[in-house]
Amino acid sequence: MSRVALLASVLGTSSAADQVLLVGLYKDSGASVLSYSINRGTFSPLASSDIGVGPSWIIPAHRGRADNLQGYATSLFTISETGTGNGTVASLSLDCKGNIAETSRVSSQGAAPVFLATDPMSDHVLVANYGGGSVSVLPVSWKDNQATLEAASQTLEFGANAHAHSAYFMPDCGAECSVFVPTLGLDEVQQLKYSGGKLSKAHTPLSVPAQQGPRHLAFHPTLPIAVLANEGSASAKVTIELLAVDKEKGLSTIATYSASGPYSAPDLYPAEVVFTESGYFVLVSLRDATDQKRDGVASFKVEENGRNLSLVDYASVGHYPRSMTLSKDGLVIVGNQKGNSLSFLSLDFATGKLTKAKDDLDVGDSPAFVGIFDLAQGCNPTMSTVVV
Repeated sequence: MSRVALLASVLGTSSAADQVLLVGLYKDSGASVLSYSINRGTFSPLASSDIGVGPSWIIPAHRGRADNLQGYATSLFTISETGTGNGTVASLSLDCKGNIAETSRVSSQGAAPVFLATDPMSDHVLVANYGGGSVSVLPVSWKDNQATLEAASQTLEFGANAHAHSAYFMPDCGAECSVFVPTLGLDEVQQLKYSGGKLSKAHTPLSVPAQQGPRHLAFHPTLPIAVLANEGSASAKVTIELLAVDKEKGLSTIATYSASGPYSAPDLYPAEVVFTESGYFVLVSLRDATDQKRDGVASFKVEENGRNLSLVDYASVGHYPRSMTLSKDGLVIVGNQKGNSLSFLSLDFATGKLTKAKDDLDVGDSPAFVGIFDLAQGCNPTMSTVVV
C-alpha cells in the first residue's frame, strides 16, 4: 500500500472541504509542510510543499477577507526558525489543492524567529526573534489579493538573552492599540504601543516569578482576560497565569495555577494555549522532557465570570506536544515534536472532558506546527496523489 493510500485509510477520505490542516515540519531540506483537507472531522492527504526549513509558525493574511474570493489562492505568512533559512520570514500562497508556494522572503532581523502576528488589515507583520531577543515590524504589500513582504521597517531589541517567544495584538485592535511580547529569558511580558505601523514602549513589563519563562498567550473571546503559558524550567514549578486585560493599563495577574495536571514538575513544559470559541474552557499542552510519557493536554474551566480557572481533565498525547489547534467541531489536533506524530482528541464542549478520537498518525518527521486554515471560497479539493 502506498503512503498516500495508507494515510487515506487511517484518516478517512473526503471529496470536498473548505478548510485545510497544515503541518509544518522541522526539516533542513525538502518538503517542509504537509496539507490535509478537513471535512466534518475526516481528513485526506492533499500535498507536500517546500516552503523553507523549520516553518514552526504559520498565520493567514486577512485583508478584509478579500483573499477568500473565488478563484484566488489564500495568502499566508511563515518563518524559518532553523537550518539554512534561519532568520527569515516568507509570504505564501495556498491553492485549492493544498499546494503552497513562496511569494516573497525577507530577513526577520534576528536569529531563530518563532512567532508571527498581523495587524487587523494585514498591513504589517510582527515577528518575534527568539535567538535575537527582538521583535521586528515587516510591511506588507498587496497585489491582486496576494500579500508579499517588504524589508523590516523597525526592530525593537530587548537584549540578547531576552528570548522573545511570541507577539500579540490586543483584541479589537484598531489603528492604535497595545502589543504584548512574552520574553522568556527575562521572565517578563513586554507591553508595547502599536500606532501607524510602529512599536514603542508603553506600560511597565508584566513580571512572572523567576525561571517561569513566559511563552504563549491566549485571549478570551468575550471577557477581558487572557491566559499566559509559562514554559518554566527544570527547577521551577510549572504554571499558567490568568490575566486581566485593560485597554488603558495593559495586563495584570489575577491568579496563578499549576499547569501539570495529575503530575508534578520538574521536566514538564507548557507550550500552546487555546480557548474554545465559547470561552468556557481553555486548553494547555504540556511537553515531557523525560521518557515518562506524561505528555498531555490539560483542560481548564473558566469560572466566576473569568476570575478563576479550575482543572477539568488531562489527556495523554504523543511525545513532546509542541503545537496544538482546535477545530470548530471539537477535534484537538496536537503536533508531537519528538514523537514525529499527530495526536487527536475529542473535546466535549459541555463538560471540557477530553477523549482520544483516533490513533496517532506518524508524519515521518518532527512536527513543529499544526494549524487549521480556510481555503479560498469555491475550493473543492480532492485527495492528491502527491506523496506525503
